[in-house]
Amino acid sequence: GTGLTTMCLYIAWWFSGDYPDFLRPFDIPIFLFWALVCAGTTANWEVMLQQNFQANERRRVKVPEKEMRQKAILYRLASWPNLTQLSFMYSIPFGGAAWLQQCTAQWPMQSTPMYHYGIASAMGYALSMFSETLRDRKLVTLEQDLLVLIVGFTFPMVSVLLDGLTYGSAVTISPPEYWALFGFGHLG
Repeated sequence: GTGLTTMCLYIAWWFSGDYPDFLRPFDIPIFLFWALVCAGTTANWEVMLQQNFQANERRRVKVPEKEMRQKAILYRLASWPNLTQLSFMYSIPFGGAAWLQQCTAQWPMQSTPMYHYGIASAMGYALSMFSETLRDRKLVTLEQDLLVLIVGFTFPMVSVLLDGLTYGSAVTISPPEYWALFGFGHLG
């Protein structure tokens, strides 16, 4: 949780306008580090899920099937979307400042929703990890934890949507239009 929250704060920092130029040559290694964090977190959640199911099979008194299904949803919702961060982050090292300049030439306020996405994602991860801690301590139920996770998962998208409504044609919220992953901003 701390790693993914920090990764999103890094994303926000990159789009904030205060990211130092001396770090730009390290954008690819930084991206690769965050890719390892995302992939490692996803793999860890899958292992935890499998261990949960295996432990339940060995128990004399089994956890109800409904609760196990809810845990599966919770663990997968907590893990697989992490990998989507990489497609967004791809633009940072492989598009770089030139890509961002092309984006802002076409959509003058484009850095704003990308910054807000990073901050909202960090807040979503932090909230989700806090809720998980509360669930481990039996202070919230599995259903409440799942609800918090869904809110944390959708919060970044809602913030970007609000930016789209607020700034209109000065931004785009359609990734195929501006992500370097889809070919935008590649200097040929």
